[in-house]
Amino acid sequence: MYEVDQDTGDLSVIQTLPDTSFANAPIDVEVHPRLPLIYVTNILDAAISVFRFDENGMTEIAGSPFTLPTRNGANQVDIEPNGEFLYLSVANNFNPPMPNPPVGQIFGFSIDQET
Repeated sequence: MYEVDQDTGDLSVIQTLPDTSFANAPIDVEVHPRLPLIYVTNILDAAISVFRFDENGMTEIAGSPFTLPTRNGANQVDIEPNGEFLYLSVANNFNPPMPNPPVGQIFGFSIDQET
């Protein structure tokens, strides 16, 4: 997390995320439009990590990272403007490469506004 100096516009690091959730290549970040949540896709393990932030910094929420029901890598995450739904694209990410791999997928999730 960064803090912006309101007078100069300079950025200062105030907290870094723990390495444990990002062992497999974070690739995209999305901030919830209303809730204090940050979503990070982990491409190599087909998962998404979720962090809550407040004046004390960021903490990973219980159960995170959340593994997707696919072998493909979690790629881009987007939250629609009212914050009720999250959309996640996954890309073919097979190592070693497969002959005729499945195509990419898009998953949609509802976001619990209370937790």
